[in-house]
Amino acid sequence: MIRHVIMVQFKPTATEEQIAFLTDNWEDFRTRYRGLAALTFGRDLELRAGNMSAAAVFDFEDEASFIAFDRDDHHNQVRARLPEFVEKAERCQFQI
Repeated sequence: MIRHVIMVQFKPTATEEQIAFLTDNWEDFRTRYRGLAALTFGRDLELRAGNMSAAAVFDFEDEASFIAFDRDDHHNQVRARLPEFVEKAERCQFQI
C-alpha cells in the first residue's frame, strides 16, 4: 500500500469557488482512479496558527496505481490549475 499525502496553502486571494474546484476533484478521484483504496481530505480547522489550509491522504493499493494516478491527464489538468489559488503544495509518498 502506498500512502500519498498532500498539504496545500491557499493564497489569501483564493475564492471559495477555486477551493471547491480542488475539493470537488478530490471527491471525484474516489471513483475515477482504480487502485485508490481510501481517501480522506479536509480544510484546516485553524486550531493552530501557521497550519496549511487543507490536506488530503490517498491510499493506493500499490506503486503502479499511484503512478497511474500521478501521470493521468485529468489529474495533471487539475494540478495545472493549482498555481491560480495555491501558494504552496507539499507532497510525500510512503509505504504502509
